Amino acid sequence: MTDSYRKAASSQSNTVESRNVIAAWTAAPPGAAPPYTCGSFSRVTAPLDTDLFTATFPHLYHMSAAGSWPSIQRDGLLSTSALLDAEGVEGSARCRIESERRPEAVVLPQSGRVIRDQRPMSDTLVARSLEGSGLAPSDWYRLLNSMVFFFAHEEGLARLLNARSYRDQEHDVLVVDSHSLISTHLDHVRLCAINSGATFLKPQPRGPDTFKPLAEYPFAQLARRRGSPAKAIAECCVIGQVPDISCHTRAVFRMKQGRRLRKIL
Repeated sequence: MTDSYRKAASSQSNTVESRNVIAAWTAAPPGAAPPYTCGSFSRVTAPLDTDLFTATFPHLYHMSAAGSWPSIQRDGLLSTSALLDAEGVEGSARCRIESERRPEAVVLPQSGRVIRDQRPMSDTLVARSLEGSGLAPSDWYRLLNSMVFFFAHEEGLARLLNARSYRDQEHDVLVVDSHSLISTHLDHVRLCAINSGATFLKPQPRGPDTFKPLAEYPFAQLARRRGSPAKAIAECCVIGQVPDISCHTRAVFRMKQGRRLRKIL
């Protein structure tokens, strides 16, 4: 891919496609499933950078508890560890939330903010997937809790919305401009090729190198192996927090079972 083609693709994704995907989400009748839009190129050989990433994935998606958008808009998107810091949670209470699997969601007493459960994982399968990595399950949970997670495409979002543990609940879903977010927080962005918070369906190997910076991510290799650039990345993560998430959010929807109930933003 030439530099001029990549820049042109990125420019297009940040204008026309950006407006199209939000318009499609907004225009769809209540109860409609979200449209699937993800950039794709027949051949990818260039190293991954911000332009290529955002041309392939114009938008990122974050699923949060219903009613959480006002606090997210006010305080930003915080990782679990950042939330615990903000609430002053320490000692054994912090260890249970941060270093152990959460079978149920946790409501923080001071703010009422919700930390999502980790039902799609089990200690046994996490331990199995970490074999040879040098990490224990507690290390993996702490690593996950140190980051904010976004789906790179709607398919991953739809799977989580329709998962058994969440399909009967309503959720606030953020549609985030990937170029705006990545450009601002590049030094703290990490990419992941698997669903890092799930082990039940197919516990894939994982370890310290599961999350990689853009410049180190094997994008072309994974795109060829999986048959599409759109399948080369599963998650985009930001270490710590995204305090300015409202600046990068283009739409917020209340959703249930993969269906849009109403537009919040």
